[in-house]
Amino acid sequence: MAVQLDRRLIPYVQEFIGAASAELGATVAVISGYRTAEHNAAVGGASRSLHLRGLAFDLRIAGLPRDQVPGWVWTALGEAWESIGGRWGGRFSPPDVNHFDVGLGA
Repeated sequence: MAVQLDRRLIPYVQEFIGAASAELGATVAVISGYRTAEHNAAVGGASRSLHLRGLAFDLRIAGLPRDQVPGWVWTALGEAWESIGGRWGGRFSPPDVNHFDVGLGA
């Protein structure tokens, strides 16, 4: 995994994207993990983003822009991540459907 994440999160993310790829029949890839404060600000990330600690990641599916992925796919992925205790950005206001993190208690 080329994207940096907190080492404790890596096995969960690897299992999650492997299962998601198999279920969807499409490549699911992590495109963003740890961010420096400067990079996070440049991409419009929240000032307390869990990306700053390597506890959040963003996904891409089969090379498609996120707005071309059907909503049901993001919902299924979000619900699957939530079922193991994570937090899905699709529930944010405004939604950030390709964002996944460890949750508020991190």
